[in-house]
Amino acid sequence: MLVTTQHILDQPATDDLAAWALAHAIHHRTREAVTTASSAAGGRSGDTDVTTIVLDDRPSPSQA
Repeated sequence: MLVTTQHILDQPATDDLAAWALAHAIHHRTREAVTTASSAAGGRSGDTDVTTIVLDDRPSPSQA
């Protein structure tokens, strides 16, 4: 995902502004989640090999 979104970001935003904006949001949030997960992995016990990243901008039920 990071490679594909970076490829889109390397193109001029004027080619497809909506795609560029979406790629920017996905790239930034995924990179942030991977960095956070990598930092947290240092203190994790050994049998957890999968990290799930959820990109969900919907408001929580208490905010709706």
